[in-house]
Amino acid sequence: MKRLFGALVAAVLTLGILGATPVWAEEPSTAPSVTLKQAIASLKLDPGQTYNGFFEIENSGSTPFDLTAAVEYFTPGAINGERFTSEGRYTEIHNWVRLAKTEFAKVQPGATQRVDYTVEVPVDAPAGSQYTGINVAVKSGDVADEALGVVVSQQIQYRIYANVSGETITRGDVSAYNIPGWVKSGDLVTSMAVKNDGNTDFTAAGRLVVKSLFGREIYRTPEGEQVITFVFPEGESEVIELTMPAPKIGIYRVTQLTELAGRVIEKTGLVLVAPIWLVVVAIIGLLAAVALITILIVRLVKKQRNYDKKDLHSASR
Repeated sequence: MKRLFGALVAAVLTLGILGATPVWAEEPSTAPSVTLKQAIASLKLDPGQTYNGFFEIENSGSTPFDLTAAVEYFTPGAINGERFTSEGRYTEIHNWVRLAKTEFAKVQPGATQRVDYTVEVPVDAPAGSQYTGINVAVKSGDVADEALGVVVSQQIQYRIYANVSGETITRGDVSAYNIPGWVKSGDLVTSMAVKNDGNTDFTAAGRLVVKSLFGREIYRTPEGEQVITFVFPEGESEVIELTMPAPKIGIYRVTQLTELAGRVIEKTGLVLVAPIWLVVVAIIGLLAAVALITILIVRLVKKQRNYDKKDLHSASR
């Protein structure tokens, strides 16, 4: 019996070893990894001014690489920034930027490379916002990922948002908004979009104030939790949402407050918060009440007519 048990154990162990899938340690990837320490520069410039700036690129990978830098328009895909991917009224700064150096050799892992640039603002520069970018890329064909057997290229963009002094126009409005009339379940969510009619960009902040029908405040977006959106000149923001978490059943006066361009814009609407079944029950109850009142009125009318007939008959005698 013991021999039989020992043979079974040995067979199970042997099958386990033969059937096991070997696990090999993965080779660390040598693909380049470029980190931009600051993605956007917000500059205030004057006509005729020369501005000297810089940003830093970190090699956050495990292999050295060469870098190239070049002044470029915005790369496609920027939210509402597609208008700045080519020459135009708000991209003249593209021709004002000069790089001190465009080639950087063998940036070591963990090292930081500084990229210096100069903005030479013309004396007749238009007032308002200007946009351009500086693209930094791993030099094409310089780094090969041996694990994948391919040449790897990576590129990131440092963006310059500049405002030139002069006759700037900061003007905007709420271009669209939605306050739902009926919330069946979950959160109360409103939405809005902001347009910019001026020649300089701005940020807009949205918040909610919810009150009962009698004016008692039920909810207000907490300080610091306003929804912020950036709006380019002569453009429109993406649609943003404002939320009140899970309100109770009731009817509320909901106000969207939008702070933009130095003023506050209010949009107000009534919102019913109730599940479908409750609304159905309320409608049925209302219809039943209307039907009952109608029946009572009909009966009263008939009764009154009978009284009138009796009075008329008595008078004829």
